[in-house]
Amino acid sequence: MRKNVVLLLVAVLLSQFLVPFASHAFTVTGAVRHPLDLTGADLAGFVATDARLADFTRDKQYNGVFDYQGVPLQTLLRMADIQKSGGGFNKNTDLAIVVRDRGGKAVVLSWGEVFYRNPSNVIVAFAAVPVMPHSAGGCAKCHAPEFYQPALDKLKRKVGLPKLVLANDFYSDRSLEDLVSIEVVDLRRGFAKKPDPEPSASKFTMIDSSGKSAEFADLSRFSHRQVDFKNIGDGRGFHGFRQFEGVSVRDLLAGLAAGQEPDKAVLVTATDGYQGLYSFGEIYLSPLGDRIIVSEQQKPASKGSKSFSFVDPDDLAADRMIKNVCKIEIISLQQRMKGK
Repeated sequence: MRKNVVLLLVAVLLSQFLVPFASHAFTVTGAVRHPLDLTGADLAGFVATDARLADFTRDKQYNGVFDYQGVPLQTLLRMADIQKSGGGFNKNTDLAIVVRDRGGKAVVLSWGEVFYRNPSNVIVAFAAVPVMPHSAGGCAKCHAPEFYQPALDKLKRKVGLPKLVLANDFYSDRSLEDLVSIEVVDLRRGFAKKPDPEPSASKFTMIDSSGKSAEFADLSRFSHRQVDFKNIGDGRGFHGFRQFEGVSVRDLLAGLAAGQEPDKAVLVTATDGYQGLYSFGEIYLSPLGDRIIVSEQQKPASKGSKSFSFVDPDDLAADRMIKNVCKIEIISLQQRMKGK
C-alpha cells in the first residue's frame, strides 16, 4: 500500500512538469509557403519526442540536466513547407535556419543538420523535467555544500519554453530558451546546376566573411584522418561504402582565423554549381564536427589531376557531400539577425 502511495505521488509530480508551461507564441517564417504562429500548447498537440540535454556552455556555465518533450524541428519545417525562390540552385542543401530568443540572441542551423540527422536530435521543446541525482544526499560525504549545492539548485530553475534543444551538440550554446522566431533563409548564392560531368578543380579558395581569402592546392602540411562513408543519397539510394582520408574542416578554418561564432556558416560550392551549407555550430559545438573533412583525390585517368571533396560521414544522406570543390565561403548572418 505504501509503495502504491509513493508511486502515485511521483506520477503527480511528473505530470506537473509535463504540462506545458505558459509560453509566448513563436513564428516559423522565411522561405516557406505556410508561415506558422505557434504556442507551447500548440506544440503539445503534436506527437511528442523525448530528448535529454546536459546544459553546459563553452564558457563552462552549467544550467542543469533536463529531459525534454518537444516536436522535431523537421516536423515544423515540413508543416511550413519550405519554398526556395525561383531560379538559381534549387536544392535545399544550401539553406540556413536562423533561430532567435526573446532576449535577441540568435543562432544558425543548416538545413542538412536538421533533415539529414535523426529528428529527435533537433527539437522545439514544450516541457522539461529535471533529472534529479539518485543519491544527491550522499554528496555531503565527499564534498562541501558549496561544491554540490549550486549544481542542485540549477535543477530547480524554470526553463524558458519553448526551447530549442540540440541533443547532438556537446556544448549547449545553441539550445536557446524563450524562442520567438525560426526563419528559413535562402542565401540565393547558387546558380543552376550544369549537366554532368563537369571538370574538376585542382585547387579551391576559402573566403572569410570579411573578404580575406586563402588558396589551397595541396593539403599535405595538415594532419590527416580517415573516415568511413556510407554513400546513400535521397535520390539514388545506396551507392556503396567508401573510406576518405582528409583534413578536418576545423583545421582549415583555424588557419583563416574565422572565429567560432554560432551566427556563421560555411557554404561549399562545386565546379558545377552544387552547394551545401554547414553551420559553425555543427562544426564546433558537436563532437561529430571534427569528422567533417576536405579530402583530396588524385585522378590518374586525367593525367595526374586532382580534386577536393567536402565530406560529412555522419549525415544520413550523402546529398551534402560536395565533389569537385572550388570555393568555401564563411558567411556571417549577424546583420540579418540584428535586423530582426
